[in-house]
Amino acid sequence: MTEDIRNKLNNYFYNKSGVIDIETYFDPQIGNVPEEDPGAKVMNEYITKITNNFSDLYNKSDFSFSEPVNVSLITLAVNPEVKYDFMDKIKAAETIQDTTPEVVHVSILESSISEFDMDFSNKYDVSNK
Repeated sequence: MTEDIRNKLNNYFYNKSGVIDIETYFDPQIGNVPEEDPGAKVMNEYITKITNNFSDLYNKSDFSFSEPVNVSLITLAVNPEVKYDFMDKIKAAETIQDTTPEVVHVSILESSISEFDMDFSNKYDVSNK
């Protein structure tokens, strides 16, 4: 994930739930995050919003990223129904774009950051963690 995307997502999750670093908070080696967890709730809301707006985000996506994204990070804290719908859409975009799921994830995440009216401001500097 680009540093800019990582920082904006970290800021958003900190502002909404107090999660300082989403990559360590949603560590796939630890396992699933309980649905009632504040960070899990915010992640579920965010991925639901992306899933519900996937067509628009897809149309505005660049798909030229080469940096990897931890796919399990995104899906660990999402309820199963949303997760499967999201992953199906990622898979379809991967096929259409003839690219990897990682590229699709990063492209869609970047589009969501630029399109959604969400607070990605830096209220707590998490970029140095």
